[in-house]
Amino acid sequence: MTYKGMVVAGGQDAGLAWESLIRGGLDRDEHQRVRKALLDYCGQDTLALIKLVERLWQHQPERQRLTEWEPGDFVLGAYSRKPNFGDGRDR
Repeated sequence: MTYKGMVVAGGQDAGLAWESLIRGGLDRDEHQRVRKALLDYCGQDTLALIKLVERLWQHQPERQRLTEWEPGDFVLGAYSRKPNFGDGRDR
């Protein structure tokens, strides 16, 4: 996966793009161009995280993969409950 060739191609670019959107002062066309570039970057970032989680889950025992995680465990990126690994220990 790469960000090569994208208008917003890294975290610093994303921060500057976001700042220009919230600061205002852009004409409508420029606002739409920056917004699309930022959404494209965020989409690529999200896809990279999905691929990472898929790869990590390949190494997770099947029992834990299917029974230990439930929808809603992750709320805004913060883990909302301790997992039960079935051996009586928290990790």
